[in-house]
Amino acid sequence: VLNGCLLSDSSLRRQNRTERNNIKETAHFISAGISEEYIKFIKNELPFKFSFYTHKSKTSFIKKRQQTITGKEAYFIRSNCDKTLDSLYDKWYPIYNDRKKLVPRDLVLTPTTVLHWYIGDGQKSTMKSGIRIHTNSFSVEDVEFLQELLKKEGLIFNVYLKYDKIYDKYYPILT
Repeated sequence: VLNGCLLSDSSLRRQNRTERNNIKETAHFISAGISEEYIKFIKNELPFKFSFYTHKSKTSFIKKRQQTITGKEAYFIRSNCDKTLDSLYDKWYPIYNDRKKLVPRDLVLTPTTVLHWYIGDGQKSTMKSGIRIHTNSFSVEDVEFLQELLKKEGLIFNVYLKYDKIYDKYYPILT
């Protein structure tokens, strides 16, 4: 479940916390979406303590895309800092990649992982009868790696570069 969420729009973040007067960096998990039911499912499924909150999006949900989602109720969960997330943070946001998110090369795609990835970033394709999975935060190399993992499971996807006029850049998607 956690890896599927991280393939989607969920994230891990590090922050300083004080433990016995020592400051330590520890990771926490963050997820958001417009389905209250799904966000509550994630909150209950993962073994961390979470805070849950909602708000109507105005400027802070996805800053550059606010015109498409303004006024929709958004649901957020944020876990407490948890030492068990530190190693996952180092895998998904390695130092050698300047702490930018990437797909860990030891990732195993299970049906559950793919399901949660699709719930977060998938959609029915307008072309023919397929699906599309958005992969905006990953490099072309990461997406080609994911394409190969999906192929091993019998799922055939093409990598397609889509232009995003809001961000003025191309990003890879799987179709």
